[in-house]
Amino acid sequence: MAVKHGKHVQVRVKLSAPAKLTLTVLRGKKVVATMTVAQRKAGNSTLTWNGKIKRGFAPRGVYSVVVSAVTPSGASASVKATLRIT
Repeated sequence: MAVKHGKHVQVRVKLSAPAKLTLTVLRGKKVVATMTVAQRKAGNSTLTWNGKIKRGFAPRGVYSVVVSAVTPSGASASVKATLRIT
């Protein structure tokens, strides 16, 4: 996935059951942003990261985006994607 510098990043997920979501953005092995979302219903959902690290926009480059989901019963799953900011 690619996005222009200074733009929001939208990540779409499809949940098979209600779950609490966490979006983690890494540059290399360093976590640069984390966003936790309250319980979401099963089905399609979109997470939006504002593209910022601290107070400024993330520099151009390659990042990893990890979305983790945890159901109320404790079952968990995660998926990782590559993000390129141009």
